[in-house]
Amino acid sequence: VSLSYKPKQGRYIITDCLDQECIELMQNIADKFFTIFHNMKFDYKMLNYHLGIKFPRDKVHDTMVMHYVLDENDSHSLKQLALKYTDYGAYDDALDEFKKAYCSSNNILQDDFTYDLIPYDVIAIYAAKDTGVTLELFHKFWPIVQKSEKFMWVYKNLLLEGTLFLMDMEEVGIPVSK
Repeated sequence: VSLSYKPKQGRYIITDCLDQECIELMQNIADKFFTIFHNMKFDYKMLNYHLGIKFPRDKVHDTMVMHYVLDENDSHSLKQLALKYTDYGAYDDALDEFKKAYCSSNNILQDDFTYDLIPYDVIAIYAAKDTGVTLELFHKFWPIVQKSEKFMWVYKNLLLEGTLFLMDMEEVGIPVSK
């Protein structure tokens, strides 16, 4: 789990060390504050599945979805948005370098490489920066979305609600009548 609550900082926590008290504290934070995701549909579900954390649906934002409102034709990947809108640069280069070196020295194909092979000291920096970038993007995108009544309506009523609906649908399906 990677968390940030202010610009230019982040923490990566190995979930194995989280006891019930820590998870309850994380749930209290989720209940009290807005949670900002990038690609909420994935992270929301993973945190709920693995840790049991439930995020209030009225206290979530998604910077990827926000960017769709602002520029539907551009890339919405966190890495591309980080390069375009922040000074973090290509902060995932260390992961690529590790992956190439690991695959070469262990004689495995890069397609067979999995992220669990990356050591903590390498993945922790990357993951912490991921949430730092997400928070910074939120601070850039949210004021722009808020200034436009049309952007706000599309973001809240179509894209954010649609994302939440798709998350539900993936879990339980929906009835369809021909």
